[in-house]
Amino acid sequence: MNKSEKQILNCIGAGKVGVSLCNHLAEHVQIGCIINTSKKSADQARELIADNGIKTLGFNSMKEASAANFWMISCSDDNINQVAKKLQECKILRKNDIVFHCSGNFCSDILRENIDGMIHVASIHPIMSFSRRLNFENSMKGVPISIEGDKHAVTKIKSLLTLIQADPIAISASDKVRYHIASVFASNYITGIIDLSYSILETTSDKSYASRKILDPLIRGNINNYLENGAIKALTGPISRGDVSTVMEHLTEIKALSKDLLKIYIELGKVTLKLARKQEGANQQNLEKINALFYDASPRKKDLH
Repeated sequence: MNKSEKQILNCIGAGKVGVSLCNHLAEHVQIGCIINTSKKSADQARELIADNGIKTLGFNSMKEASAANFWMISCSDDNINQVAKKLQECKILRKNDIVFHCSGNFCSDILRENIDGMIHVASIHPIMSFSRRLNFENSMKGVPISIEGDKHAVTKIKSLLTLIQADPIAISASDKVRYHIASVFASNYITGIIDLSYSILETTSDKSYASRKILDPLIRGNINNYLENGAIKALTGPISRGDVSTVMEHLTEIKALSKDLLKIYIELGKVTLKLARKQEGANQQNLEKINALFYDASPRKKDLH
């Protein structure tokens, strides 16, 4: 397909998600404009994509953007409403153009609040981590991307995402927040728990345990085991074994460290108990004893003052 025959996509918001998606899509659509906080930052994004044909603009110059079939808004969640309003005010949208944002939390309704009804709207969210500056080196092949919006927009964007071998998954707008909460638990909170694990090691007499990353093989092994075998088969550890004395000793030690850490241990322990009860050969009597330990050790309001 010649470049002149390609559909055009303009990107507003040149962060990790926006620039990475533009880079992957550039083979299949023409990236017409990149609009960012300043022209300088938009220029930097264009350099990363390595296409001098892309027009770059600062946010306040949005009205100078050329027309496009797709408008991707990949700014921060808090700015989506402002960007959509500005885009509508610039009067550069045409009937049947498609405007979509990349927020994991908000659905397309936030666009419809400001975008004319003759324009199609949607939202997408790649269910992957963009932890590095960019996701250029990794393929989008098989990456789930949730999508919701009006029928025409969803159909067209699905076709676009299929070109980069992503896996677009249509979801209900009413479910979007729950999808995002699940993503936060699976990504951000796991990162927090891992960091918390190492912070506990840093309280030991030999702090080199943390710097040597001795937990890394355990982390990788457990995640791989979960992905390959599921939660019930993957679960190991003292709660799985019904080791009452071990859990009791943990609770005593953690209480001396931090009441906040104690609350986290207990709440995660309760989640683990539910899985352990479903395991073959589970010692239900000991699991009930552990449950009682959690109840007795739970910080009461009076203990927090």
